[in-house]
Amino acid sequence: MRLNGRYETTKRLRTWSGREEFLAVDLLEENRPAVIVLFDGESGMSAASESYSMLRRLFCPSIVKPYSLQRSWGSQGASGAFLTRPFLPGQPIGEVRQRLPAQVESDLCETRLYLERQGYALAGFDPLGTLLSGDGEVSLLDLPAETAGDMAPWPSLKGDRQACAPLVRRPSPLPLSLYGLDALPERVFAFVSDAYSSGGMPVVTVRGGAPAPAGMLIQEMLSAAEVGGMRTVEVHTPVGVDIFTALSERLGQANGGDERLDFGRSLELMASESPLMLCLRIRRQRMDEAGRLLDRLEGFGGRIALLLRTDPGPEPALPGNAGRCMHVDLDGYPPPGRQETLRVLLGAETIPQGLQTALERHEAEGPAEVLSLLRFFVSRQVLSRPGGEWSFSLSRERVVSLSKTGSAPLGAVMKLGDLERRITALLLSLDATVGIPALAASLQEDQSVVHSSLDRLEAAGLVEKTWEYGHLGWRNQREIPEELVTRYDEIAGWINQFVGYVLGSPGAMLSELLAALRFCREEPAALSNIAYAALLLAKEQGEVDLITRLAHELAGLPEEALSESQVRNFMEIVEPGRLPRIDTASLRPFLEKWARRFGDPNDKALAMARLGEVEFLERRFDSADRLISDAVELCFSGGGCDRAPEILSAAARAVTSRTSLEALAGRVRSFLAGRPVPGRPESVVGLFSWAAVLLADSGSQVEALDLIQSAAAILPEAGPAGQQTYN
Repeated sequence: MRLNGRYETTKRLRTWSGREEFLAVDLLEENRPAVIVLFDGESGMSAASESYSMLRRLFCPSIVKPYSLQRSWGSQGASGAFLTRPFLPGQPIGEVRQRLPAQVESDLCETRLYLERQGYALAGFDPLGTLLSGDGEVSLLDLPAETAGDMAPWPSLKGDRQACAPLVRRPSPLPLSLYGLDALPERVFAFVSDAYSSGGMPVVTVRGGAPAPAGMLIQEMLSAAEVGGMRTVEVHTPVGVDIFTALSERLGQANGGDERLDFGRSLELMASESPLMLCLRIRRQRMDEAGRLLDRLEGFGGRIALLLRTDPGPEPALPGNAGRCMHVDLDGYPPPGRQETLRVLLGAETIPQGLQTALERHEAEGPAEVLSLLRFFVSRQVLSRPGGEWSFSLSRERVVSLSKTGSAPLGAVMKLGDLERRITALLLSLDATVGIPALAASLQEDQSVVHSSLDRLEAAGLVEKTWEYGHLGWRNQREIPEELVTRYDEIAGWINQFVGYVLGSPGAMLSELLAALRFCREEPAALSNIAYAALLLAKEQGEVDLITRLAHELAGLPEEALSESQVRNFMEIVEPGRLPRIDTASLRPFLEKWARRFGDPNDKALAMARLGEVEFLERRFDSADRLISDAVELCFSGGGCDRAPEILSAAARAVTSRTSLEALAGRVRSFLAGRPVPGRPESVVGLFSWAAVLLADSGSQVEALDLIQSAAAILPEAGPAGQQTYN
């Protein structure tokens, strides 16, 4: 079956509530699938018009709005009416045998709230007029009359439901009232009717405006004309196709496909049945063709109206014999205020605190922008309606602070692709400089893909490359509320992957190790390994303050968290006398414990020396002298040790008594006298260098100089560590 030469039905879908539904293709729109809802009989137009008007003027995310309302024209004139709407695959809820999922019940509750806030307090819904798609989306095809058939009761409203899903998944097109255009269709029809009554040929031009509201306005103008008894025909004028050729083809289709009829004869036949409105979409540069068309239509006064949709710009110039003209500039119609728009879009009288401020601060103008922001907030679970009222989790103060200089534009955040969003969320949570390998491992993505996403984020001004602790990485450049890019349950998995990468990768950067520490507080084994690895890197890079911080971290761990080997290296790196901000109270128990626990005399001697430095910092000088003297004696009594340089350096810093210094100098002389010193070259250089310092402090400068020269002799074999000590 073909309707009005435009729609070709392909399958009967069902019959319900006095109407028939067919699957069809729209021949004018490149065979776009559509559903035809056919209303037969004398009351067909009245029923179709009532349904069309109600569905078009409401805003409810679950409603499937019809495209158009038309009479069904045939050789015998008009017979009934039909609506067209998008085709959505699904099953009527009334035919679903199993229990409805919780999300479906939640969507029905949301639909009920939207309708009630707009004055439609229905007792229930028509189960045959409500589709359930394969992925669980609820689609309301019509609003049932209270007396029409059996209505299913609305599910009860629960506070813990998963709300707002329809607003995010597939929001219904916005009504014209939100653009301030709702009165225009009737005004245009009144103008056209008045022109007809005086025998004129009315011309209406519609220019400017966003495509979505402009398209809706055109459809409602045409539908108002159909309800008023006119026949409407839409004509597309593609580039390269003459306007008269396009009209001839379209009018031939509308006349039942009779190609023998020329342009004039087709118009004559159609205009003789009822007044005719031709709707043309035409570019401004082709307006001269519209002028020639008006010349051709000169003899049809009182029977044909012309509706022209064209580009923004000045009022189009039409020939003097164009008849009566009405020019509509859609850019000149300011929409209602943001407050009223919010009430409609949220289906609520009360707007949650902070939301209005967020929209103002991020300069959301116009209903489409406001709707995009609302959908974004809902998808991020910042805006929710767990019960009957909405809540917004960002306070007004937080919104104000985040909208100042340095915060990211919300528009840029909303445009993030999935990977860009995840990278941004992870960097926000880590608050650190992170390399591409760590990001890729955490998000389980290829490094090259992550690199490309970072380049796009950098171009958007959301992240920046930065050097930290000698390595190049990435970090967030702008402040963004984490709620806008992630949920905790989502970020937790990425953080676990990140910590796993840091634990298992020898190439983890120091900044990554420090970031991972924050997430291991409840896991001493992971915490100790990460802090220990960070301590080694901090030593390599000479980060004194960082060594201090990590020393506190490691010293506070349970006894079994560190191995003896790790503690041995800790003692070598952490020199209390060289760390001005060290907390000796937290370090003392750790050193005392290991001074007792170490079995190797060399390790025990170093622990005692470090404890002596703590005593010195706490101004217990006699105790410091005694501990360090005992440490030196323990070290030398076994014939020497690799820890001698560290122990002697502690002595040089912490021994203050002249008597103790001279005694230590004497012990050094006796140890070095007349025999080769065992050990690695770098240890021997360290021993000679710090022994020279002690001898010089005790007044033996000549002996000190001899030791320095001895150290210099073996310096080529001592490597960078020996060179550093010597210097």
